[in-house]
Amino acid sequence: MKLLLLLVFTLVGYLSDNTVDNKVLICKSTGAYAYHSHNCQGLRQCRATIEKVTIEEAKRLRRKACGYCYGNNIAGKNSSDDNDSGNSSLSQCRATTKKGTRCSRNAKSSGYCWQHE
Repeated sequence: MKLLLLLVFTLVGYLSDNTVDNKVLICKSTGAYAYHSHNCQGLRQCRATIEKVTIEEAKRLRRKACGYCYGNNIAGKNSSDDNDSGNSSLSQCRATTKKGTRCSRNAKSSGYCWQHE
């Protein structure tokens, strides 16, 4: 009976640690800029240590939400944040460069720049 109670309390403690405390993962390298909800492809690129911190601590370290983990559904972000210029016909090219980063050129209506069409 004691073993069963110990198992129940351990399980409850484990579940509460992973859901209630709002912990996120950050890479401690100097070039890291995002916090992650899980071990996503962005975090797998980390060659430094990975640390679990609160969201508030991650934001204090000037980290933003990972695009792989959180996508475009980041709290406080609306569609008007995507276009600073107010011109809806211009957007960023959807292509990926050889380095694996997103192309920074403006895209045409097809979603790609002149080089990636």
